[in-house]
Amino acid sequence: MTIFDALQTLGLRWPRSGKMSCPLHKDRTPSLQLYQDSYYCFSCSATGDAYGLIAIVTGQHINKVLREYGSKSKQRASSATLKMVGPQAMEAMVYRAWQDTNRLVYRRLHEVFGDFQTQVLVDEIERMGIRLDELLSYLLSRDEWEEQPRPAVRDALDAITQAEIEALAYLDEREAKLSPMSVFLTEGTSHG
Repeated sequence: MTIFDALQTLGLRWPRSGKMSCPLHKDRTPSLQLYQDSYYCFSCSATGDAYGLIAIVTGQHINKVLREYGSKSKQRASSATLKMVGPQAMEAMVYRAWQDTNRLVYRRLHEVFGDFQTQVLVDEIERMGIRLDELLSYLLSRDEWEEQPRPAVRDALDAITQAEIEALAYLDEREAKLSPMSVFLTEGTSHG
């Protein structure tokens, strides 16, 4: 199967430029270069063959794609394809994005509530931690019997971005509410 065949299978047309937006991340300018037998993303370095392209666009497991579209001789993914679009590679990509969001949110938490060093900080850390952990368990669920399958990588990365935006907006709002109170507390202690 060629990349052209994979695009036809997906109901897509070969772009004139030979590039398309990478389905693994938000791509303002198409960075996924298509070649006859492979693809390469100049932004995230994803690479693979036609079966890998079907896997990343549809969010399906590579072995399922191979069973559905591959020939009998290709029933097992090549190690290079699995390395780039196999479940471990996709999990690692989602997990790294979640870790980055986690670090950013916790850094911001300490900026907003660090002066208090009280139960407020502990409560907020616990609250944010629960939400972020729930998000991760949803995105990387290992239960094969669940009614809803794991989201596709692009959807998982979008969910992480959305969670980050919401968490930072919440913390900005809390900081705005706390600012007048902290000014009051510092003025009260300097006069007394």
